[in-house]
Amino acid sequence: IQEAQGDRQAALTSYRDSLAIRKRLAATDPTNTQRQRDLSVSFDNIGSIQEAQGELQAALTSYRDSLAIAQKLAAIEPTNTQWQRDLSVSFNNVGDIQETQGELQAALISYRDSLAINQRLAAIDPTNTQRQRDLSVSFNNVGDIQEAQGDRQAALTSYRDSLAIRKRLAATDPTNKQWQRDLSISQQNVAKTLPQINQ
Repeated sequence: IQEAQGDRQAALTSYRDSLAIRKRLAATDPTNTQRQRDLSVSFDNIGSIQEAQGELQAALTSYRDSLAIAQKLAAIEPTNTQWQRDLSVSFNNVGDIQETQGELQAALISYRDSLAINQRLAAIDPTNTQRQRDLSVSFNNVGDIQEAQGDRQAALTSYRDSLAIRKRLAATDPTNKQWQRDLSISQQNVAKTLPQINQ
């Protein structure tokens, strides 16, 4: 609530209080996977505030702490799709910071790690719209880095992969504003990349 109201400092304090409790709980039973996941979520929450406040290095540390836990959980039970999605989100969060810091190659690696997971999850359940949207976001993120690196042909391919998914989602529910916005972004990405390739 504090974060939604724009009171980031208060939100950070609350999230840190939660983190302190979850650290203690996780330490008392390191094999308890729910406690480990809760701890990972706390690191993510703190990272989101730090990122919003422009504390990028601190955010990267928090996101990497979350990522380390997500990787352990995903390795314990590779068939747990929620933990796999958590891992994908963690890679994405780390990639966002790396991109903002100008570490494009590192960001590309993180985004591709996220993409690989989302491709597997989307293939498992092609009718799951959340997984399809996650996949479209991953393609878009990879495309952004490829474009920034000057690899416009690869970027166009990634953007088109994202666009194809978003067209399908938008067609299934024309009243979904998020999907319509996603579609608009993908169309713009393809449109801005094409002229540069044709020059």
